[in-house]
Amino acid sequence: MKTTFWNILSNTSEAISVPNGILIPKIQRDYAQGRKTTRASEIRNEFLKNIKDAVVEFKNGSSKGLDLDFVYGTSELGSFIPLDGQQRLTTLFLIHWYLAFKENKLSDYLSVFSKFHYETRPSSNEFLKCLCNKISKKDFDDIFNENHSIEEVIKNENWYYAAWNYDNTIQAMITMLASIHTEFSGNDIRINDFIFSDQCAITFNFLQLETFGLSDSLYIKMNARGKQLTSFENLKAQLAKLIKESDFNTNYHYHLKTLTGAKPVDVETYFVTQVDTVWSDYFWTNRDENNHFDDKLLNLLTFVSLNELIIKDVALYNTATKNLELVDSISYYALNKNELLFEKGLINYINILDILCSKNASIIKFFEQTNFVKDYVKPSFDEGVGANYERRVMFYGVFKFLFKNNDHISYDELLRWMKLLQNLTANTIYDSSEDLKTSLNGINEFLHDYSGNLYLDYIGKSMKGFDSVQTKEEFVKLQLKLESPEWFELIESIEAHGFLKGQISSLLVFSGIMQVSDNIGLSTISNDELIRLYEKLKATSKVFNSIFNEEGLKRFEQEEFRRALLTFGNYSIYSTNWFFYNNSNHRDLSWRRLLKETANLGQTYKAGASALINLFDKLISEISIKEQLEEIIKIYLKNETARDWKYYFIKYPLLFLSSKRHYVKFFGSDEDEFIYCLNKTKYNFAGDYDFMSLVMKSELNKKGFDTSS
Repeated sequence: MKTTFWNILSNTSEAISVPNGILIPKIQRDYAQGRKTTRASEIRNEFLKNIKDAVVEFKNGSSKGLDLDFVYGTSELGSFIPLDGQQRLTTLFLIHWYLAFKENKLSDYLSVFSKFHYETRPSSNEFLKCLCNKISKKDFDDIFNENHSIEEVIKNENWYYAAWNYDNTIQAMITMLASIHTEFSGNDIRINDFIFSDQCAITFNFLQLETFGLSDSLYIKMNARGKQLTSFENLKAQLAKLIKESDFNTNYHYHLKTLTGAKPVDVETYFVTQVDTVWSDYFWTNRDENNHFDDKLLNLLTFVSLNELIIKDVALYNTATKNLELVDSISYYALNKNELLFEKGLINYINILDILCSKNASIIKFFEQTNFVKDYVKPSFDEGVGANYERRVMFYGVFKFLFKNNDHISYDELLRWMKLLQNLTANTIYDSSEDLKTSLNGINEFLHDYSGNLYLDYIGKSMKGFDSVQTKEEFVKLQLKLESPEWFELIESIEAHGFLKGQISSLLVFSGIMQVSDNIGLSTISNDELIRLYEKLKATSKVFNSIFNEEGLKRFEQEEFRRALLTFGNYSIYSTNWFFYNNSNHRDLSWRRLLKETANLGQTYKAGASALINLFDKLISEISIKEQLEEIIKIYLKNETARDWKYYFIKYPLLFLSSKRHYVKFFGSDEDEFIYCLNKTKYNFAGDYDFMSLVMKSELNKKGFDTSS
């Protein structure tokens, strides 16, 4: 409801009944618009000039007046307690006081002026009482006839305490009165121009919120930004102005809760209200050790806007990330210059903040019982620019799903979506921002047709924009999960293996499931065949768990696994030198690469993948894996007649054990004659040994010779 300062203070407003006037609570921060800093002076002078010009133009009929946006809060014990608007209300009070003083009419308005209270400090409120009751005719003459400054006159009063020189609010009020005197002393603006509603050019939208239970903690949260205006406070004001002047300000349906029910508001009103109340309350729980949290709001805006910008224009995204990584701090100027303040980004930012603060039971349960907030949301509070692609995809995908299903969130569907997205994202390689855009577009395309049943939708139309092996794997797994609870539990348990990260294509190949899916389709097989595949996958999983743990390949004392695998073919790859895989997270060097290559979408298997498939085909779950590997090695050595390098690596564990990082170096054209087992990735003449010298060492050890020296 549009009203005036005088309406509220004099209790003549239809919006609220507050016979005791306006109370600035004790926990609010100091009055800031009267500070003597350069920035505060600029803001103060501009604000006063805007008010003066608005009144003058309103009086001559050339303007409809000046709207000071929203002032909102609640009423307690007959007083209006502002949650936001303290600064503007205090300035308006001082303008009203000054105009009454200027006309020598202070006594006419004392009953109303006495209803403006400050509880930030007792001294601040005492100063206001003295200002209203103890200013004399002599003080008027000193200021308007003798040209003494307001500051000189006030500080020379016998009622003015020297200790008040250290009250920031009192000093700011005196400074503001001096600025008001400069701006309003030489014109015919009168107090009547403010106290009669039909003549008042200065209005604001008043909103009485639901009772918050305005405890001290809420005001601490509201004022945790400290003494100086932070980047986000400045950005907030500029964003509000940008939104207010935009074409989309009235295109969205937002509502604010009031005592009389939900009130429809435009985007700008919703933004400025929520950011100082509900959203700040949420971010207070994520504050730093200095009780600051604005940087987190700012980083989240940057994070969200970048996600939307890449869909809009990859080149702009690349330029923006490059530029923002070079700035000391994010600001309105930096975001605007890099084209990050646009409709889609700002609206999604608002909607994401609302979801984070949602009271929906399913959303709350999802946030509390999953790692989504910890792993994907909170990092965005601290790394708006530098977030990796995987986190961006997960963040974007989950919130887009929540947007899509805002009216009917299913906790179970939300879990399924997050699990699917994690599997796809964790197993997709992102080499460039183009790859990121492809994934985000794939999410949007899939969710556009989402019907409410994720599994059936995916089986009917797989998601684009992700790794093709993983996309196909999810298609197979979801079909199996729908078969029975037993299938569901088995697939879920295998996916939970820490080293696999949800990619179990290799086990689907080892058990023959992927081949059946490729050849005739899982939907066509008999129930007996389905049971056989279930038992085979269960057994394969047991074998796999005997070989790989959460970190990767288990430690075999005599390198039985690597040696047994070599009996089925040379599975080494080239990376600096020839390499026999390890447990690293490197996408090209880890055992996960070889496991993935077993599911090659119908192409010819590489030697390493074929070796791995053939080895797993020989292993059974009922017998010790170590014993089976030893038997495979034994049979190979018994039957093998060729004495190539593979034979020696299979026969002598010392060769693999001496290659601490599993690298070997081949020299010359005849590989069998010049092979070195490396301690590191590159050959070192002084420390790396020719493999035949290690073979001799092994034989001498067997015969009891000491080879340690």
